[in-house]
Parts: sequence; C-alpha cells; structure tokens
Amino acid sequence: MRQFHISSGSKKLGYLIFLLPLVEIAGFIIVGHWLGVLGTIGLVMLTSFFGMLLLNPAVRLIHSGNPTEQLIVSKISGILLFLPGFFTDTLGLLLLFPGFRVMLGKCLIKFQFKDFSNFQEGFSSKTQKPEDSEAIEGECWQDDNKKD
Repeated sequence: MRQFHISSGSKKLGYLIFLLPLVEIAGFIIVGHWLGVLGTIGLVMLTSFFGMLLLNPAVRLIHSGNPTEQLIVSKISGILLFLPGFFTDTLGLLLLFPGFRVMLGKCLIKFQFKDFSNFQEGFSSKTQKPEDSEAIEGECWQDDNKKD
C-alpha cells in the first residue's frame, strides 16, 4: 500500500484555493454595500470586458522589455480581470505594473522555496531504480518503407 505525502507548499496552495471564493464573496458584499447592486454588477461587467480585451490576440500593450513576458503577463492579467471578483480584478490590474510584478515574484519565490531548505539532499547524480520496478530493454527505429 502506497502512502501519499502532501507537502506543506501544496497544503498552503489548497488553503489559498479554498479561501479565494470566501474573499471574493466578502468583496462583493463590501462593494455592494458601497455601490449598490447595480453598481457592483456594472463594475464586474466592466472589469470582465477589460479582461476580454486583454485576452484578444489583436490587443498588445506597449511596454519596453521582453515582448514574450509582456504577452504572458497581459494574458494572465486578462484571465484575472475576466473572472468575477474584486480580489482577482485588483491582482490582474496590479500585474500590469512592472514594479508590482517584481515584488510579487520575490514574494512568490520566498513563499514557494522556504520549505525546501534541504532541496539538494533529495537528489543524487546517480540514477536510481525503484526497488519494485522491472526494467525492459529494447530498441526503437522508424520504418521509412511502411505504407499506410
């Protein structure tokens, strides 16, 4: 019988995924209290429309720097803006600013890798075969004369 181990990083991600809808619902309640129902719905529709614009392949944001990075960031921002919710909308808008991306990247690296202080201990330069596996040796070639 195999035992599965869930890393602490996976647990944290699970908690974040669980908490995101709760944060979004709280955001709807707070903004709905300030703007009313129609204002809240209008704001959600506006940010979703802006997200769709960012997801459109014809729309390009003009920034200096790596064009591939800008394309990826604009698409992630578009997805976050398209999703209904004010937390994801705020995150999507902030990702459009390069300074925030740098700060977020540093925080994510610190969050992700602080649990891997013994990262290199689990790896070896030698290849290891699991004890309960069988190795099958063989050859592979492509038959160019094969007719379909």
